[in-house]
Amino acid sequence: MTALYSNNTRCQRDEGLNAWSLNWVLDANMILCAACSAVQFARDADRAFLHVDGCATSDLDNFPWIELRDLLIGLSRMPK
Repeated sequence: MTALYSNNTRCQRDEGLNAWSLNWVLDANMILCAACSAVQFARDADRAFLHVDGCATSDLDNFPWIELRDLLIGLSRMPK
């Protein structure tokens, strides 16, 4: 893996996590919607996220746990 590829991948991960965190808040074993404060626990990750009625971000990807997993999937087990 070239340094350029590695840096590009790391930048994309950073950008993706920054974008994710504009809409979601990870707090221990739950994710909250940053707009409506609705909560979903990790045990319900395979279910669609339920926002409060009228939430401005309810049209987003409604599987924030899976989106977070996908953003982190390229991490190695041990930092290098």
